[in-house]
Amino acid sequence: MDFFNFIPLYLGETAGIEPGQASLAGSAFPTGMFVALIASGVCYDRLSKRQLVGAVGGLLGLSCFSVLFLWGLPSLPLAASLRLLAATISIFVFGFAISPAYYIPMSVFSIAFGGRHSGFLIALIDVFGYTGAFVFNFLGGSIAQHYGWPIFLGLLLTVAVLAVVTLTAFLHAR
Repeated sequence: MDFFNFIPLYLGETAGIEPGQASLAGSAFPTGMFVALIASGVCYDRLSKRQLVGAVGGLLGLSCFSVLFLWGLPSLPLAASLRLLAATISIFVFGFAISPAYYIPMSVFSIAFGGRHSGFLIALIDVFGYTGAFVFNFLGGSIAQHYGWPIFLGLLLTVAVLAVVTLTAFLHAR
């Protein structure tokens, strides 16, 4: 999720999108998360265990394709307005794809597994998440600066693929 912090900088440096427009395109990320949380909140309890694994795994897989698209965006022969639209749609899809995989299962799991200690379990999960965010932002910024955006997006794609494998395996095991 912390890729959100890098979106305007990435779009400005690689896709030639003006800073203001890049920030507007970046707002598609939380918008996608918002829409997905409403939709997944409605659908989550109606899905069987098998359907849930497929839905969450599929959404995370979709997030990988969004990263791949953004990776290739600078080399696409698009007019500036189409480049902005394509970036905005891809960023929306990325936010849409990752938020249900984190928020819904984490909350449901924490309440079911943590019992009367579910509040502490949720806090502990978030502490690990914020620690990961610190590491990702520090390393990601350093990687983007010293090695370039392709390496940064390779790291992001690696994290996204690991998320697909890890969460799908966890949900399947449960």
